[in-house]
Amino acid sequence: MKFSIYNIPVDDGEYVIVYNTINQSLIRIHRGDYVVDNDKLIKGGFVVEDDCDEVLLYENYYLKQLYKEYALNVTISTTLDCNLHCPYCFEEGHKRDVYLSKEGCDKIITFVKTKGKKGARIIWFGGEPMLNHKAISYITKALIKEGINFNSSIISNGTIMPEDFVRQIDSLKIGSVQVTLDGNEFSHNRKRFFASQQGTYRIILKNIRNLLENTNAKVIIKFNLDTENINSYLRTKREVEDYLRASLINESHLEITHNLVRNITDFEGSTACLADDENFDFFYNETEPGNLLTSFMGPCAYRQENTFVFSPDGAVHKCLQQVGDNSDSIGNVFQSTLNLKRLSQWKLSNLPFEAEDCRKCRVLPLCGGGCPIDILKNGHHKCPPIKRRIEKVVRDYYNVIKGMK
Repeated sequence: MKFSIYNIPVDDGEYVIVYNTINQSLIRIHRGDYVVDNDKLIKGGFVVEDDCDEVLLYENYYLKQLYKEYALNVTISTTLDCNLHCPYCFEEGHKRDVYLSKEGCDKIITFVKTKGKKGARIIWFGGEPMLNHKAISYITKALIKEGINFNSSIISNGTIMPEDFVRQIDSLKIGSVQVTLDGNEFSHNRKRFFASQQGTYRIILKNIRNLLENTNAKVIIKFNLDTENINSYLRTKREVEDYLRASLINESHLEITHNLVRNITDFEGSTACLADDENFDFFYNETEPGNLLTSFMGPCAYRQENTFVFSPDGAVHKCLQQVGDNSDSIGNVFQSTLNLKRLSQWKLSNLPFEAEDCRKCRVLPLCGGGCPIDILKNGHHKCPPIKRRIEKVVRDYYNVIKGMK
């Protein structure tokens, strides 16, 4: 018999809590009962036969999700151009004056009609997608006319929101607009400015307020955080909420969240990037640890069959990080080509079950093996903070459950 669990001392060490990442259950027992022939541990799946490969249970779940028939997910870059030059942009070096043409729009419309029989989810992206918002309107109106079932969202820097476009957002089936800020006005304007050096903070907030007042779309503000602004994040978040509160029809109309500034391009100032563990510790909520322990991690969209990213020159990718770099493309939508060999490679290469260190790792079901792009770049799986914080999270989970009784 073997254990496939964590056992963590509690209550002055007299008891242990036992947690299994495969069946995601937890039990508290006297430390003297932590033995392989304990009936409760056997029935609860905390103790298994030596020849039982528990990883197969998770692998079965993972592969079922991988081959599940999802609706079409497409990200459409309307341009590789951008009116800002954020130092940490992962597209740096690939930005250029390329705009999605009417002919290109027609090819994408045909693709969505063909592949989107079960519906479609569209993300409008760039560069800065609003530099070519006419492409958004053109494609959307054509899909509506064709009766395609879809919804969409925009990821924008928030500096360009023409009134005539804002008035169309609801009719264009744009359910959300995601805009990024880099902390308070001082911090933001140091990194997000026009070629004239003019800061963008107040322009973005004005546009966000206009969206809240004149559309039904959810506005998602995502703060990009690093060591220079993380300590002021909560205060800045409250200030932004106070400013926008007068525009809110209801609280669900606005969402404020955060994101790490990641060092993808070795940009100047990358030493300010937060480590994953620092980010985890700052935002971890010990009153809600169950969010991290009660669901399996499935494959990312990168691997899924019906997920595609289109560049404005027609190149087809599998991940946003690849936009602009055609060396990673799997085809060209303008030429109606998809390379099945490369598509299969992106889907099935470097699965977490192929790596011995992942197969032996007890947090694999909570991790999913990490980002496939990171694996390709670095040659190994990147372990998440939960692996190094698992005992604290499980102990907090136990305390929450105990407090509910």
